[in-house]
Amino acid sequence: MSCAPPYVAGRRNQEMRARTRLSLWAAGVAVFLLWSWAMLVAWSNSVAAFLVLGSVSDSVGVPLDGWTVTVANGSRWELVTETGVDGDPGVYQIFQLDFGSNNAASSGDVITVTFDGPEGETHSEERTLTEDDVTSASIEVSHQTSAEPPPPTVDAIEPLTAKQLGGETITVTGTNLEVGAVLVIGDIEVPLDVAGATDATAVLPALPVGPSGVVVRNPDDREGVFSGVLTIEPALAADISGDGVVNIQDLVTVALEFGESGADLTGDVNGDGVVNIVDIVTIARDFGLSVVVAAPALSPAGDARVVAAARTVVGSDAFALDLFLRDVSSGLDGVGGYDVELAFDPSQLRLVGMDEGDMFDDAGVVFRQTHTAAEAAAGTARLLAVPLTEMASSGEGDVGTLRFEVLGSWDRALRSLRIVRADIADRQARGLRSTLTPLVRDMRLTADGRTMAGQNYPNPFNPETWIPYQLTEDADVTVRIYSADGSVVRTLDLGRQPAGGYVGRDGAAYWDGSNETGEKVASGVYFYEFRAGSYSQVRRMVILK
Repeated sequence: MSCAPPYVAGRRNQEMRARTRLSLWAAGVAVFLLWSWAMLVAWSNSVAAFLVLGSVSDSVGVPLDGWTVTVANGSRWELVTETGVDGDPGVYQIFQLDFGSNNAASSGDVITVTFDGPEGETHSEERTLTEDDVTSASIEVSHQTSAEPPPPTVDAIEPLTAKQLGGETITVTGTNLEVGAVLVIGDIEVPLDVAGATDATAVLPALPVGPSGVVVRNPDDREGVFSGVLTIEPALAADISGDGVVNIQDLVTVALEFGESGADLTGDVNGDGVVNIVDIVTIARDFGLSVVVAAPALSPAGDARVVAAARTVVGSDAFALDLFLRDVSSGLDGVGGYDVELAFDPSQLRLVGMDEGDMFDDAGVVFRQTHTAAEAAAGTARLLAVPLTEMASSGEGDVGTLRFEVLGSWDRALRSLRIVRADIADRQARGLRSTLTPLVRDMRLTADGRTMAGQNYPNPFNPETWIPYQLTEDADVTVRIYSADGSVVRTLDLGRQPAGGYVGRDGAAYWDGSNETGEKVASGVYFYEFRAGSYSQVRRMVILK
């Protein structure tokens, strides 16, 4: 065994003594720092370094990453981090170090911790620091989300049918029904009277006819969908379309299925499994009845124009009014029926006759309905027709003719005559929007018993007008239009015309307000010269733009 040389052993002893002195110095520094920390906390109740930590989890304790955590000590400092950013699921840490005059935290400070979730959730907590919090230089603030309430369910609704006028009470059975919930029928919200989590009632308002889906919606917008449907029945059995009125659309619906038998026939009004004359009579019996409903107005399937043209009897107090259906929208499968009603003053006009139009003559069977004698005596005239069998498509045609006798003043009589309504349906029982051509007011000339021209109508006008006239015998008719300085503006050559009255817009001379080259003329006074054979007459008219 060898011994280390004396100089080596001496060096080792020196190193050991140095390490011992260093350890004693470090221990002294540590003790001094701890004593200083304790003295600082004890003296000022403040710390230069402070740690806030915690976690975010769901209602069953599963850690949630991606939540933004904001920690603030009043206005002194604010730091932001995210849960799980350090690799520890759901955990966050924020460390603030401040050796300045503010220090990181002091007893009495209010630390605010705000948690913001990735789907807009937010939660905030405030913690007032105690002396123990300052001494430990840390606090823990965690957040656990609350469990979401379950959505409602709808197990049953009683009854499953109701009338469209409303006022009936239905019972809803389900789960998780909350006070303030609503029943959504189609797109109409109905308040629910919730008696408990499983039972509620609702008083129905007026609703559209037909089956509707039903949903229960709680105040938090959670919904439960009913697996069945609520069926709203018409208040009037004959109101097949459910628009609140028994009209031509319902009649056409029956006509489309006339003679068919089986289940679920729309036109089977009385429900006996066959569409027959009983259903027609039921519609006719209730025709015109209406109720107030909440159903939105049905959009028209197209357009049509009702035209009224007068045929006068020269030298008498009688005239005939022809009604036509014109300008039906293209793309429709023809007209399926019409119902036109006129009104007049029975003290001025007497309805002496009526001829049905030929519009549906191609159909083997046509259901028609007109005014009664009592209605005519009271001043109402009506023409209704619906073909019950197949026919060639009809887009326009003659509705019918009404023959009147003037009892007193032509002026008062004609002013009382008007078309009240014109309900028109296509062959799929869809309503059409009807435009009514105004009735001619200047038919007094027909009582004079001589060839003449009447005053143009309308007057003043822009840009078109009609010039009525009558002939006591066949004649070549020309209308020449002059400007105020006598220049010829336009010549209307009407050709050879038979004796009679030409008053309505389908018969009167028509001027579109343009000159011979097709240019529209300016506003001002113009004159028209009416020539029929050797007869000539001049009248004045005004264009007002």
